Amino acid sequence: FTALIESYVKTVENEKLKEFMKFFLNENIPKIIEFIDLKGKMEIGNNSLFMLKNMFKLLKCFDDILRQPIYQESQDSDEVKEIDPLNESIYFSLFKKHENQKIPFFKDDFSIFENIVVFCVIWSFGANLTEETREIFSDFIKSEFNFIPKERSSFDYFYNIANNSWEEWCDGFTGVQITKEKPLESQLIPTNETASIMYISRLLVNHEVHMLLSGPESCKTLVLKTLTNDVLESKFDCRNLPFANCSTSKNVLKVLRSFMQKRHGCFGPLDNQKLVIFLDNLNSIRPEIYGAQPPLELIRQFFDYGGWYDTSKVEFQHVVDTTLLAAMGEPGGGLYTISNRLLRHFFYINIPKYSLESMKKIIDDLLRLHLNDTYPTEVRKISTKIADASISIFEKCVQNLLPIPSKSHYIFSLRSLVRVLKGMMLCPSNEIKNEEEFVMLWKHEMLREFHDRFNTNDDRDWFMNLLTEIIKSTFSIEISKEVIFTDFIENSSSYHQTKLSIDEILDFCRNVLHEHNQESSKPLDIVLFKEAISHITALTRIL
Repeated sequence: FTALIESYVKTVENEKLKEFMKFFLNENIPKIIEFIDLKGKMEIGNNSLFMLKNMFKLLKCFDDILRQPIYQESQDSDEVKEIDPLNESIYFSLFKKHENQKIPFFKDDFSIFENIVVFCVIWSFGANLTEETREIFSDFIKSEFNFIPKERSSFDYFYNIANNSWEEWCDGFTGVQITKEKPLESQLIPTNETASIMYISRLLVNHEVHMLLSGPESCKTLVLKTLTNDVLESKFDCRNLPFANCSTSKNVLKVLRSFMQKRHGCFGPLDNQKLVIFLDNLNSIRPEIYGAQPPLELIRQFFDYGGWYDTSKVEFQHVVDTTLLAAMGEPGGGLYTISNRLLRHFFYINIPKYSLESMKKIIDDLLRLHLNDTYPTEVRKISTKIADASISIFEKCVQNLLPIPSKSHYIFSLRSLVRVLKGMMLCPSNEIKNEEEFVMLWKHEMLREFHDRFNTNDDRDWFMNLLTEIIKSTFSIEISKEVIFTDFIENSSSYHQTKLSIDEILDFCRNVLHEHNQESSKPLDIVLFKEAISHITALTRIL
């Protein structure tokens, strides 16, 4: 690792900073590498030097703060204005208030770089660790560097250069842009997990560093899509290329070329622009019989040689001003490992699952967005209780209903709870008169999303008992009757709670079937019964 440190130190131009960095890195990096090798469990690979290279990639992104002011004469007078060339916004969290905060010019005091290096250590060495060893690493970092706050994990803070202080990523109100114009699953709720990834990815893209996010179901795709669609400036031409099991190198190359323009003998974006391409599901490419993944080899060729070959003309095409962002899930279930030859080119971050605290905040915020003034006051007041009850049931299901081979579809994630909310939002506010009816709606959607996927009576009975217990303890309500919400009976096109019993619904469906068979040239020869009616009412809930 000493060679890597020496290589980085040689790139530092300021002599005082060079001496400071050389001393600080040689003093602390050996301890960090020793901890990673002995106690750290890496998500990908086992080479701590790979994470050290990532640290230097991130550290180079902070070189811009060592700028000098530009003096420019005013066009209207002889007055000379001082202009700061730094894009300060990328060094602040999007979800933390930072108005009137300015990063100072640095001349002789470089002590802040101690904090910057530690921040880069956390998001390079710590970013590749598994969820189990992240907390151990956090405790180690806080014990070695006492300026990091002790209240929360070191991953929950960023270093504010302007204030020379460590602050949480979110303040709860800055940057929150929840709107009904976007689908529910496309809303980014600021949490420490999402805010930290947004900050790192935005910083890397602005310095043309390729980045890869990996991990279980979390916020990978949502954060990168929000970054490319809503956050980056207009100078970035952002494109999206999702990979699939059937992707071929020919198709991938065709799409990549369609994103680019030919200029000055090279391929890339238009003048004065930067091309950012988001590659989703990067590891969905099935390896060939000998283990090769041709579409990924094409991407690696771009990294290694700065372009690819046009096979029809047998000439090399240089690609410029292009940055790749990628996301991939955990190997298994149609996802595969990727080669280290490709992985080494990315700044790699492993994203663990959402914490229960973050999931509760997301559900509560999304529910509050939906519960506007058209709902009764007593209904709007219980949004937090709904979020608590949803998380409690989700946690119990994850702990007790494991995805064994006979129940491989028992996979629960935040998407499951979001679909519950989407089902609840099908019901207009004029159909909900009080708290009890809203709880009935929530119960119905929990049954549709969780109960309907269980394939044994024991699991169904366990879930029903759990749901009844949670409703009684959280809302002090007992719901004994069967709850059915649908939109095809009682001459109503809106999603509502039916007043009919299951026998009355059965008679209604039989009459509809009888009318169809009388009018149709191809009658349906089927028999309807109570269980079939239950399935029909469940199937009409299309999200």
